[in-house]
Parts: sequence; C-alpha cells; structure tokens
Amino acid sequence: WSGGLPGAEAKLSNQMKMPVTKEDIKRKAEKKQKGQPMTEDVENSLPDWEDDPVMKSKLKCNACAVVVSELVSALKKKREQRKFKLTPDENMGALERGCFQVRRDYGLQMRNNKVTPVYSNDHSIAKTEGAWISTFLVSTCGSVVGDYDDYIIANYATTPVHELAATVCQRAPGSEDDDDDDWRDDDDDDGGVPKGLGVCPVELDMSKANTHDDGWTVEEAIRKVEEKNRKEK
Repeated sequence: WSGGLPGAEAKLSNQMKMPVTKEDIKRKAEKKQKGQPMTEDVENSLPDWEDDPVMKSKLKCNACAVVVSELVSALKKKREQRKFKLTPDENMGALERGCFQVRRDYGLQMRNNKVTPVYSNDHSIAKTEGAWISTFLVSTCGSVVGDYDDYIIANYATTPVHELAATVCQRAPGSEDDDDDDWRDDDDDDGGVPKGLGVCPVELDMSKANTHDDGWTVEEAIRKVEEKNRKEK
C-alpha cells in the first residue's frame, strides 16, 4: 500500500523501531498546554504596564537583555552554517530570525501562580505567553535591530553577550541624563560607542540581567522611576 509514496516504507520501519517514550508523551503534553489560554487568575496577575512603573522598568530591561542574547545566537548559528563571513543580507536575515524566535519562544516566568518580570524560553517551567508580552518583545527587538544592528553585527563574534547587552541596554557614561523613553537612538551610525537605550540601570551587572538574582532591588527600581519623574517636573 505504500508503494506509491517514496520513503514511506523507511518511515514506517523507523516508527516501528522507535516506540513512544514517556519523554515523547511529556513533550506532546507541554506543546498542548502551551497553546491553552491563560486562566483568569494568571491574567489578573499580569503586570499592569501603565500603572506599575517599577515593573515596567524591569520588563524593559529584561526584554532588552533577552533580545540581544537571541540576536547574537542567531548570528552565530547562521555564521556556523555558512562557514564564512555573512553578507549584509544574511546578517539581516539572521537578526530577523532572532526576533521571530523571541516572539515565538519567550514568555514571563510564573512563581506561586503569579507572573514575574523574568522572561524564559524554557518549556519545562511554568510561564505565561500572549497578551501584550509577545508584542512588547517584538517591539523591543525591532528597536534594537533598527538602531544597533551595525554595532551588534560588528562585535558579536568578539564581545561577550553581557557586554553587548550593557552597551545596547544601558546608558553610556555621560549620557545618563537623557530621556529613558527615547528608544530611537542612532548614535551607532558614526562608528563610535552607542549611547545606549538606557532601559537598564548603569549599576546592573548585565550578566545577571533577566534573572531572579539580578541584584536590581525594588528600591533601586523605585529610585530610578522617581528620578525620572523629577526630571519631568
């Protein structure tokens, strides 16, 4: 019956040799669960983007760190596949792929059935996706690629990821007083060190960004928001 389907016999043979394992069942269950809508309790625990400036600051910083990490991974993977220097079009294709993976794979980690500001692509742990989370990650990725693509492409092969994230996500020395919400920043066009988006505190160790042990306390986040409010008065 499979004579008209090329490779059908081999496929059937492989299926017979590889019985379904507990891991297979677990992966299928995780995929099914991933696509289910959020419960009302989880939805109610989502951070309020406008009414919680402290959470907003942490979400911005962590999103930037995640985006830089995924963009670097996408570039390195593409370079490894090609075995030689990428063309400009290939570089941009890799960056676009990185943004797609951020949108597809990441959600906010859950703790005690509450949403935290830490993003994760680990399907083995509890996290919530959808709502504005994916949209915000895509927006962040677009901002980083739009303003810092040249800098990331020029330095990803020789600079540790957390150092790239520090340059892109924090403010460069002397630029700390600039508006934190100025996401459009083209300072990398002149070949110098970018000004940085300023969405992460300068004191933050970016190797610990987007973790529950980042050392960025709530008090520091509040101080950052209060300083910004004073400047706006």
